[in-house]
Amino acid sequence: MYNKNQVIYAIEHCNLNDKQKLIISSRYGINTQSVSMDELFSKFNITYDDFKQIEKQVRQFLKEHYKTE
Repeated sequence: MYNKNQVIYAIEHCNLNDKQKLIISSRYGINTQSVSMDELFSKFNITYDDFKQIEKQVRQFLKEHYKTE
């Protein structure tokens, strides 16, 4: 099970060339692995459409709190 920060980081670092995969980086102490987006979303009971709606907010949150681009 992933915690909220791991999920936010995973969404932020989504591989835009393959929307079915998320790359979870080890940079924040998370094992580097590819995770099925469907699998991840099912854990949190959200859909891809839900993700697209929150994506901008997630990116803004990360910019403010983690100085990401």
